[in-house]
Formats: sequence, C-alpha cells, structure tokens
Amino acid sequence: MSGAELGQMNGYLPPEIYQKILELAAQEFTQKITATTNTPHNGQARKNRFLASILGLDKSTYNYLKRLTWHRLKIHFSGEIQPTDVREFEDLQRIFDANKSFTRVIDLSITAPLSNYRMGNISEFEDSIAATALLKVVSQMFQRAPKSQIREVLLYLGFTMVDLDDTSTLYWKELDRMMTSIGNFKKLTSFRFITGLSMQVLESELGWIISHLPNLECVLLWCTTGFMNTGHIRKPKVDLGEALATRTQLKSLEVRELVSPNINWLKLDWKGPLQNLCFETNCESEISNPLVDEHLLSFSHLFRKTLTSLSFIKMYTEANEDEKSMARDFSSLRSVRYFGDIDYLSVFAVCPNVQNLTLIEYNQEDLSAFASECFPNGLRWPKLKTIELSQIETYGHLSLPNCFLKCLRDHSIELKVIDFPDVLNPSDAMVDISSTVSL
Repeated sequence: MSGAELGQMNGYLPPEIYQKILELAAQEFTQKITATTNTPHNGQARKNRFLASILGLDKSTYNYLKRLTWHRLKIHFSGEIQPTDVREFEDLQRIFDANKSFTRVIDLSITAPLSNYRMGNISEFEDSIAATALLKVVSQMFQRAPKSQIREVLLYLGFTMVDLDDTSTLYWKELDRMMTSIGNFKKLTSFRFITGLSMQVLESELGWIISHLPNLECVLLWCTTGFMNTGHIRKPKVDLGEALATRTQLKSLEVRELVSPNINWLKLDWKGPLQNLCFETNCESEISNPLVDEHLLSFSHLFRKTLTSLSFIKMYTEANEDEKSMARDFSSLRSVRYFGDIDYLSVFAVCPNVQNLTLIEYNQEDLSAFASECFPNGLRWPKLKTIELSQIETYGHLSLPNCFLKCLRDHSIELKVIDFPDVLNPSDAMVDISSTVSL
C-alpha cells in the first residue's frame, strides 16, 4: 500500500480507527529501526506484526507515516518525577534524534512539584536531581530540533517552586538553555508560553526571545502570578512591547496577567496586521494597569482596520464619549469576548459588523439591562447573530430573564451556552499519534 493509497483510505474510515491503524503501524515500523527495547513509543507495538503485514508497509508509506506521527512532538508530563521517568524520556530522545527531520511543532507541558530542599530532606533532594535531569533531556531535544523547520512552540511550565537556593543552579542553566534555543527557530510562526504557580522567568527574557523570531504570527503569553526576577537566568533586557510591535507578520496577540503592558505601548509603531487581540488582567489583583484599565480601547483602536476578534476585561468603568466614537471605526471587528461590567458593552453596540458576542460573567440583572439598554432599536448591534453565555459553576442553573429571551427572538439572535472559554490548555492541543508521551 502506497502513501497515496493510505491517504485515500483516510476518506473511508472513521478518524479514530484510521488514527489507531497509523499509530500501531508506525510504532511497529519504528521498533524495527530503532532497536530500543521498552520505550514510550513502542508499548504493545511488538504484538502488532499482523497489522503491519496487512498494511504492507513500503518505504513511501513509512515516510508518509513518519510525516504524520512526528509532525508534532507532544510531551506532557505531570506528577512526581522519578528516575525511571528520566530514562523513558532519554529513550524518547534517541528516537526523536532519528526522526526529528519530520517535526514542525513542539508541544511541551510539564507540571511537577519541585520541593524546597534546604532542610536537608534526602528524598526531596533526589526529586530535585530527577527534575533537573528531566529538564536536561527536554532541553536537549529543543536544542537538537531542526532550527529551520520548527513552526510552532507551545510551552506550558506548571512547576511549583518555593525558595530554590543556589543548589538549583544546574536546573536554572537547563531552563535557560531551553528558553534560549527557542530564539533559534527563525521560521517560528506561533509561540505560546503559559506558566502557572511560581514559574520565575522575566518578561524581558520573553521579549528577548520574541525579538529573535521575525516570522511570528501568533503569540500567547500567560502567567497566573506575574513574573519575578530570580537572578538565575540572565539575558540582555529587551522591552516586551517593542519586541511585539516590531513583528511585521503578527496577527494574533494574547496577553494575560502580565505586568509589562503600559501606557507607552500606545506610542509604539505596531507593524503587524493584528486580527485577534486578547488583553486580560487578574481581576483579583490589587495592582492596577492603566493601559488595560483605562486605555485598552485606545490601544485596540491602533488595529481598527484589521482587528476581527477582541477579548478583554473591563471592570467598573463607564464608557466615555471618546470611546463610543472610537468604536464606530472598528469596521472589521466580528467577535467580542467580554468579562466585566455589562454597562460598558454599549460601546460596542455601534460597531457595524460585530456578529458574535461572548459574555463570561453575568447575572439576571445584567442580562435584563443588556436587553433593555443595548436593543432600544435596530440601530444597535446591527449585524449580531450569536450570543454565547459561559456556563459558570458558581451561578449554578441560572434561569434567563424573559425580557432577554424575547429580545433574542425579536432580533433573530441565536443563543449558545458554552463551557468557560479559558486560555488554550496544552492538553486540548492537537493530539499526535506516536510522538506523544503522557507519564
């Protein structure tokens, strides 16, 4: 069976069956070549010789499978790190070295606790050694990846780190090497960096990385606690805003809970044809951000000719006349995702082409006010077709006010109830076939 015939088969089989056939066949063929004994790739593949013989794998089919299975290198790890985990990743690294020419996407998610081992606890000290060894293996895979071929990097680091002292120097060096290697992927078009808990990386270091990636089209930066300077990773400081503004192909920018955005971003010469913009801060934070709190619409206005999707938080701020006037200029805006005071939405009611509105937080009073204030006549929301309401557990089974439902019927607007639309979770990314490790 040739690669072309295998591709035609894809149109006749259910996707899950087709994927399983490819997975088992590719694993079987991989184990013949790599001569490894027990790697995450092989699993039960040694028992599937019959399947491989049915497929009649020839070289062209083998290469076809390789392109599929190694296109996305997906490594997801959670839980306590053990020495056996490190050995399995070392096995994966050897197989990756033999197949890395097919890789275009690196999807890494590591969520593992790193304990404070100052107290001399031997088991915690061993855990830290295993964590460093694991990161070293992953870092080497980043460094060995073909620099001119990688198009996307999704990096989710959910480590829990508390007061790491100087004995963690090796760990920080490996993290530094891994982050630095991303700047070598000159053809990278998508960079998503997500970190939770106490991951400590400077935002200026992200600026340094982005400044080395001229072809970026999509950038997502999200930190749940704010970045902190530990002094362990040192790079030349590059202003994050300036790095982003000079990306000439930037189409999508999502910035969540960072501290870098500031009023000076309004003065930058933004080069990219931005189509999607998401700006969200921590609603519970006591630290205000003037750009987000007071000038977000002015910032969005910089991209009024190209912006099609806008997602933002606006808390307890009334819209002024200047903002209402600016909203009319968003001729390309099609979708608004909003979290905050419902009254502020009146600003976007005059946008000429908004078709989809997503409300993240609401109550009955909000929806009633929306119906009465945002739809006094046909001049507001002239193109609105869909309203999405997030299903938030804290509200339980919230009954919708009749006036709101009537408003939707009268204006032929479709209502959808969706799960809470949060940031892309690495586990929701495209599932690869055999280049996936979940330990």
